[in-house]
Amino acid sequence: MTTELKLDHIAIGASSLEEGAAYVKSLLGIDMPMGGDHLKMGTHNLLLRLGEDVYLEVIAINPKLKPPSYARWFSLDHRGNLSPSVSTWIVNSTDIERSIAHMSGQLGPAIDMSRGELEWKITVPEDGYMPYDGYHPTVIEWPKAVHPVNNMQDFGMKLVKFTIESPYASDIQSSLGDGFIDDRVVFEEAKAQKMSAEIETPNGTVVLY
Repeated sequence: MTTELKLDHIAIGASSLEEGAAYVKSLLGIDMPMGGDHLKMGTHNLLLRLGEDVYLEVIAINPKLKPPSYARWFSLDHRGNLSPSVSTWIVNSTDIERSIAHMSGQLGPAIDMSRGELEWKITVPEDGYMPYDGYHPTVIEWPKAVHPVNNMQDFGMKLVKFTIESPYASDIQSSLGDGFIDDRVVFEEAKAQKMSAEIETPNGTVVLY
């Protein structure tokens, strides 16, 4: 039986939530709704629905929360003062343990996470560095019939295409295996690495990098 994988969400890493929010607003023209705090990681986020099954996340360290004694997820401990940018993407697995057993890269173990009433499992590398600099996706598993996008306000934004440009594009695509099929996700071999999300908005198409 092939484990099903599908695009779950796209993450924008930021030095602060305010900077991340300003970056998104400058392009999409809206204020992203607040998500909440991740007490286990000392982070907080903003969330924006991009269709029926995918969303955009802005994530940053929350200076008001106690720092964890271990590395935070999404390479946030290593970003420094980099400008907000698409830092990684996340795929939803129906069986996270089975998925990561067949993938390449240092994904790390699947740990239990929560935010408010939401609970899920997600891969977090022990050193905090994302595999392939974030171009290989993080893996997440939500409880059956539970997904945060169901409770997100619809601002009329829709993900059209997500492009991964990397010298390792074919390796990353191969790592995901036959269980991942999503016409919105495009892998391109390139010398320079870049991730971009093409989003259809009520005012035209916008690209986030």
